[in-house]
Amino acid sequence: PRGITPAGLNLAIRAAQGDLILRVDAHSVISPSYISTLVDFLEQHSEAWGAGGRMSTEAESGGWFAEAIPVVLSHKFGVGNSQFRTGDSDPMPRRADTVFNCCWRREVFTRVGLFHEKLARSQDIEMSTRIGAAGGALWWVPQAETTYFARVGFVSYLRHNWLNGLWSVLPAAYLGRLPVRWRHLVPLAFVTAVILTCGLAMTVPALGRLPLLPVMPYLAVNLAASWRTAIARRDLALAALLPAAFVGLHLAYGAGSLWGLLKLASHVLSSLQNYDTRTNRSRDAAHPFL
Repeated sequence: PRGITPAGLNLAIRAAQGDLILRVDAHSVISPSYISTLVDFLEQHSEAWGAGGRMSTEAESGGWFAEAIPVVLSHKFGVGNSQFRTGDSDPMPRRADTVFNCCWRREVFTRVGLFHEKLARSQDIEMSTRIGAAGGALWWVPQAETTYFARVGFVSYLRHNWLNGLWSVLPAAYLGRLPVRWRHLVPLAFVTAVILTCGLAMTVPALGRLPLLPVMPYLAVNLAASWRTAIARRDLALAALLPAAFVGLHLAYGAGSLWGLLKLASHVLSSLQNYDTRTNRSRDAAHPFL
């Protein structure tokens, strides 16, 4: 009824009766052996609190970027060291900071609590962070495979990345900390560097070339990653499309994170202005953040 993911997940967890609870997201399809592979792994590895498999990304539909966007979302230059997205040549299961379509032991939710219902996004990352803080271990099991269908319309792709970037920062308003990993904040650092150097260049004419400091290395790595991937796949069309898809991911995500940071700063300032030192409470407890 609330129409947001964490509330729905919590309703399902409360209704579930099994010893293991598996989440399968709507934009994905699990392989026929996915469940049995993870169940077998958890039965054999008592130290694992949860496990998830390898993600193979495909296009949700056709279009200009139908091949490029799935490549970007599986490339280390695109998504960093997100193990379940990029995988590697080593087929051995290993510990991970977070996994996709995770299968948890039911007792995990007794130990660390249910999903945070104010986090419209990033609730899975926040849950994984809580598990790690409680001494728990999540495992990546590459033998279990999921196919994820990515949005490949360029506008929807940008919007999706903007929202992901926004919700990499906004959870701090409710948690008092950022639940994301360093890789999630790299686009924020890049976008901020570009904006600051452009601002300085416009203010001080002598610094007119300053924006080249963050932009040129990025473009060099972008083009190198794009051309190398295009050559490896023997598809020269990718050499033209991948640079734009990488830029779209990083700029939209980084801009969303920056906007979230500004909203967070506004929230903190408003809270300070409404803070009552006599009661140690906000004068406006119902002050909305979002």
